[in-house]
Amino acid sequence: MNETAQTGNRGQTLRHTKPLWEPRRGRGGSNYWQVYSPKIDRRVKFYSNLEYHHWILVEATPEIAAFCERPIKVLGVNDGKNGSSLIDMWVQWRNGAEEYRELKYAKKLDQLDEKPALRRLLELQKAWCERREIAHQVLTDNEVYANKLQLRNWQLILAQLANTRDLDLDKIQESIRQIVAEEGTISLLALSRWFDGVPPTSIRGAVFRLIHAGELQAPLDQAVLTEAIPLRSSHELSVQG
Repeated sequence: MNETAQTGNRGQTLRHTKPLWEPRRGRGGSNYWQVYSPKIDRRVKFYSNLEYHHWILVEATPEIAAFCERPIKVLGVNDGKNGSSLIDMWVQWRNGAEEYRELKYAKKLDQLDEKPALRRLLELQKAWCERREIAHQVLTDNEVYANKLQLRNWQLILAQLANTRDLDLDKIQESIRQIVAEEGTISLLALSRWFDGVPPTSIRGAVFRLIHAGELQAPLDQAVLTEAIPLRSSHELSVQG
């Protein structure tokens, strides 16, 4: 088992920090993703578009403190048969709550009566989690793709965060905090005008780090991410639970 007791950046004990890799499935590369995660500061791998886009939502949720993709292979007996299953993701919230997540397309769940192997897999995962008193959640494409605009906006943000992860932007971030606090609401374009001689890449990188951390808010679920998007300071983050 890949269970750990390491401590995360926020002082939480992390049950999982390293995934259990498996060989790439299938011959095509279009559904295989390797991307940088600013939330856990390492490269992560996903074996389907659904897993990849779900990861985007995890990164876009500042109340989630940590996660691990494919964290553990669970073993058990279901319907008198031994079975195993590699769970898609483990997440830990800021308040310490944990959950295991499995990603499935809704049309497959609609066919559980015709897919006994899939039904046994989900029941095995659920029973394993119940024995450990940890939440188990099955998410489908209906939830993941509920807001495609939000996904597109966060794809741009995460790409920028990956490209600027080695830059020291602390001073710019502190200036942005002060400006937004004074202005209340300000567009990305207007904010940029406060920084004479600072590369736009650095300004966007700093803004996006603050959004990712939950310190700034922008209507990324309602408006296209352009220089006109409004920014404002976040209120104290609520936690899941």
